[in-house]
Amino acid sequence: MNRKKRILFLPLLGVLSFVVLGTRAEATNYTVKASGGGNYSSIQACANAAAAGDTCTVYAGNYGETVTISKSGSSGNPITFQVNAGDTATVHGWNLGSSSWIVIGGSSSNTGFEVTGGAAFTWTTMSHVVIQNNNIHDTTGRCFQGPSGDGSGPATYDSVLNNTITYCGGAQSQGFLIEGNHWLISGNTISHVEDGIALYGDHHVVRNNTFGPVVASEYGTQHPDALESSCAGDFPLVHMVFEGNTIVNWGQANAHVLLLRDTNSCGQTDQIIRFNSASNIGSYFISNDTNSQNERIYNNSVSNTQASAGTKDPEDLTFTDGDTGAKVINNIFANTARANNVDWCVYYDTSSAAGFTENHNLCFLTGYSGAWKGPASGSTSNQYASSDLTNRDPLFLDALSDLHIQTGSAAVGQGGPLTTAVGSGSGTSLTVADAGFFQDGYGISGVQPDWIRIGGSSNVQISSINYSTNVITLASSASWSSGDPIYLSKNSTGGSVLNGSNPDIGAFQSGGQTSIAAPVDLQVTAIN
Repeated sequence: MNRKKRILFLPLLGVLSFVVLGTRAEATNYTVKASGGGNYSSIQACANAAAAGDTCTVYAGNYGETVTISKSGSSGNPITFQVNAGDTATVHGWNLGSSSWIVIGGSSSNTGFEVTGGAAFTWTTMSHVVIQNNNIHDTTGRCFQGPSGDGSGPATYDSVLNNTITYCGGAQSQGFLIEGNHWLISGNTISHVEDGIALYGDHHVVRNNTFGPVVASEYGTQHPDALESSCAGDFPLVHMVFEGNTIVNWGQANAHVLLLRDTNSCGQTDQIIRFNSASNIGSYFISNDTNSQNERIYNNSVSNTQASAGTKDPEDLTFTDGDTGAKVINNIFANTARANNVDWCVYYDTSSAAGFTENHNLCFLTGYSGAWKGPASGSTSNQYASSDLTNRDPLFLDALSDLHIQTGSAAVGQGGPLTTAVGSGSGTSLTVADAGFFQDGYGISGVQPDWIRIGGSSNVQISSINYSTNVITLASSASWSSGDPIYLSKNSTGGSVLNGSNPDIGAFQSGGQTSIAAPVDLQVTAIN
């Protein structure tokens, strides 16, 4: 793992800001005014002049340009482009090339750009670029477009934060195409696209985004996915965290929240999918198809999916064609088909059976009181874990839009542990049965390593993880006994997700935060 940089975290009005010390003393704040009177009348002219640590503050106007960035900032001294607070500055797009240490959009919500009418954000191998607080819409192609395939190399350590992203390239176009490593995509609203994010590479965190709505006319004969990775010669998707996202009113027939498949056996594996809320989805919550390995899927709330599929595919979470090693724990799957027929809660075919585990899930279908099929292919008998709850109403606040649970829900306190301690011991080196449920920050600024609870009371933050040996290095000393249950207690934002002796089933934990999926996003003052 890449070690985290030294960062000073400062809370500001409920939003996490991070500031890196050491900005050069001679940094200049240039002004850009289309009507004259500033240092420059075009953003491109300011980009040509700016050096590491400088800022281009753009005043109101329609600049009608695609800005090419050919320079880079440096660690702690980015080149920043921002809008004068409260103004609207419109630009066609940004060609970021192979630049690094660049910030597009200011650190507050009213200092980003309106980006429309062009190819919004393009690049080849950029690194340490932050794109934040912009309104991106009605573009000529994808709103975020890196090169397809792997010939140019990956774009690394980039962040896309708190943007509104909609109508990217017209019908049947994606919001993002990313080939890279160590990206943070957080707090964005993504709607009216054929796919939200096409993501390849390793060690990404996609969290606290809102996906939807999207309607059939916007994707035609294609299938919309909030996030898709279909490796066919690209970088395989490895160690992604998909956390705290809200997906609502996402498509009609053949629409998925996630489509994960490895068509060319590139090596796609080890995704963490947790604390997401998905409601009113056209088809599957997750379709795992063709060699996508070792997903850890836990504490998600899913309601009214298969909205347009009728009884054709009456399961919500499916593993087929060699999708082995899946772990499915503490999820709510409610009303996965709109007919009161016998249903699957989870489904896997015989090629995906190896290593499959599921427990402590709640499966509910309004008006149905019989046994549930599967989850194994061809099985008509109930083979679910004894800890699963079936035919128990989760009591959502609103099954189509708000999946918080009400007082008295059967899901309260009925969740189970994710893994267990292997052997007794003390200190900072903890061996567990499966470390793949957790993340150690991935070296990404603004991503906190998970906190875990060991046994009944010991809460400790993770320092690093060796996934090949299942050894977790802890940030402080703890003690444990063999077989002690291991729970997630705080997520990648530092938000608490464990408020009792056992977790609730589902994405929203009672008695604590009102919304795990509410944006807890980053405003960047400087980057390192």
